[in-house]
Amino acid sequence: MNEPKKGQKNKRNLRNRKKQRRRRVTRHKSQNILFYTSFFFATNVFSTLYKGYYLYSFLFLSLLITSLIYHSPSDNVIYGLLDKFFVLAIVVYGAHMLYNKYSNDNVYLTAIVVILFLYVLYVFIYGKIVSQCCFHKDKYIADLYHGSIHLTSSMGHHFITLL
Repeated sequence: MNEPKKGQKNKRNLRNRKKQRRRRVTRHKSQNILFYTSFFFATNVFSTLYKGYYLYSFLFLSLLITSLIYHSPSDNVIYGLLDKFFVLAIVVYGAHMLYNKYSNDNVYLTAIVVILFLYVLYVFIYGKIVSQCCFHKDKYIADLYHGSIHLTSSMGHHFITLL
């Protein structure tokens, strides 16, 4: 049989090790993005506490805890379900607060909240339909979009708190 020369074999092993290292780094970055962007919700905990919205603050604290655990390297299914529950609870409570606080004086701030919410819906629902955005084949890209949802939803709820 024709075996590769010693130098060729070493080059091939070196290339394989580099590819494996790149895969590991990408996977590591991907996991960390969602873990770290979950900390955006800590700002909501403090701003809602400061404004005296204790239920809203409790919901954000619960979301922060479940998101950090769910997006940590050990994906836990139960925390994933709890995370989704608190997301839904915050959306419903935030919509309730937006409806109650709406007036002609804060039309622009309300418009910003609606635009941010539409962005989240677009990235999540449209992405699900066409397998893009949060559901992209490349997990790193999908997680970048998911992290952008963490940021925009946190900003939107800050605006609701400010109304």
